[in-house]
Amino acid sequence: MTGTKLFAKGSVAAGAKAANVEFFAADLLPQDNANWASVFHVSIVMLAADSIQVTWNSGTAWEDWIETDVLTANEYFEKTLFVRSGDTVNFRSPEGTTIDRFTVDEEV
Repeated sequence: MTGTKLFAKGSVAAGAKAANVEFFAADLLPQDNANWASVFHVSIVMLAADSIQVTWNSGTAWEDWIETDVLTANEYFEKTLFVRSGDTVNFRSPEGTTIDRFTVDEEV
């Protein structure tokens, strides 16, 4: 029997992030892009209750992912993200924010 393992996809350095700037320098892809889908686990601690947007296509289009009424300043928040083969994922805050922790791990 094999167990689920987490593979670190990336983390964002703590500190201020400018408005509409992608959190990761390179988009996040599933580890095995031949698979139909993958699961990313995103862990977040923000120093302010700011919203977060996600892109599935290298920034061509952005959608609201976490609204300000969901995030509370200085509280740990975790969300699961289902990623399809071919998706190129990244995150940003439309108003800018200050991050304490932002990590993405993939189930493998």
